[in-house]
Amino acid sequence: MMRVAGQPRDPGAGVLAHQMLVFDSDDELATVAGSFAAEGVEAGDRVLCVVAGANEAVLREALGAPAAERVQFADAAHWYREPAWALAGCGRCVADHAGAGRVRILGEPTGWRRSLSGVSEWHRVDAAANVVFHDAPLALLCLYDLRQLDAAFVDQARRTHPQSRDAGGTRPNGDYVDPVAFAADCDRDELPQPDWATWCTVTAERLRDSRDLVWEIGLLLGMPEQHIRDLALASYEVAANAVEHGGGIAHQRAWAADGELVCEVRDHGTGIGDAFAGFHPPRTQARQGRGLWLARQLCGLVEIRSDMAGTTVRLHMRR
Repeated sequence: MMRVAGQPRDPGAGVLAHQMLVFDSDDELATVAGSFAAEGVEAGDRVLCVVAGANEAVLREALGAPAAERVQFADAAHWYREPAWALAGCGRCVADHAGAGRVRILGEPTGWRRSLSGVSEWHRVDAAANVVFHDAPLALLCLYDLRQLDAAFVDQARRTHPQSRDAGGTRPNGDYVDPVAFAADCDRDELPQPDWATWCTVTAERLRDSRDLVWEIGLLLGMPEQHIRDLALASYEVAANAVEHGGGIAHQRAWAADGELVCEVRDHGTGIGDAFAGFHPPRTQARQGRGLWLARQLCGLVEIRSDMAGTTVRLHMRR
């Protein structure tokens, strides 16, 4: 496995600084994360704290009333509903603040216990951040509370953060792994197969069948129409990409599992070259990349696997 450890980046510089703080006490959180936020306030950065309720109180007290009033606090339970949505939230902050200085985000990932996504997808999105925001005026400090997390989860997180921060300062993280290599590790997990599924074949002339299949199963399951509509649109976009780039034909199936409706599209193409396809916001007028981006924004979880036989895109939607 290739490992790299770059030099620490100054959170005040014009490129991404992606750091992690592992802590086990309120005092450590207040000292290290509090100083990170306070430095941003002093520098005129936009500072956003996305933390759990108890830790929000700790940071507010550490900052003090005047500084805390200049910091935006957001609900971690909402922000971290799903990995791709959290990443998109960071992107919106950067875009909204474009030309007005740096953005600092303190984030405490809390959603991995309740989201559709497996633990590996939360780590994958942390790796993706290093690519998606590599040249953005953004400083990310991800918070890992050892009182709430097991050691294995934190050890895996060390592989996706170029830098570590503690009371002694910021230093390169020797456990950091190249993001593309990390994503390849995640892709070694095989997707589980359903006990049953309803199939259809999609071609350029029969793209509508993609939506019809989702509506048929979704209505049968009694899903909210908005959920069906979102999944149907996502599956249509993915199927259209598969037909265009994957040999002119795609195979789609759908099934119910664990409180969700799952839709899978498989093609016979050569695979997707971008390890983080769909995490990059598409350019305004660009068609390429828009389908997977839209699918990730509409669905709670999008899983992609490629092999010699083609590419599989699996979409999950809560029922």
